[in-house]
Amino acid sequence: MKNMPGPQISERLRSLISNICNISPEKISLETHFIKDLKFDSLRSIELIMAIYEEFGIEISKDEGIKLQTVENLLNLLSTKMSQHEP
Repeated sequence: MKNMPGPQISERLRSLISNICNISPEKISLETHFIKDLKFDSLRSIELIMAIYEEFGIEISKDEGIKLQTVENLLNLLSTKMSQHEP
């Protein structure tokens, strides 16, 4: 996971979101809003947080999850957490 390039993280994240929402990854951009565009509810949010943990080994707390509005917000949080885990 060390030094994982940003575009690779973004593609993996888009893939996770597309699987949860059953839409094409091409329809997901950095500006995509979880509630307005993807109609996320609490169950989908939990699904995504669990999928992120399985895919990246990164835990997102409930408080952190509540603050996330767009894919870009989530990508930034993941990047920050990944850099904190590097030795």
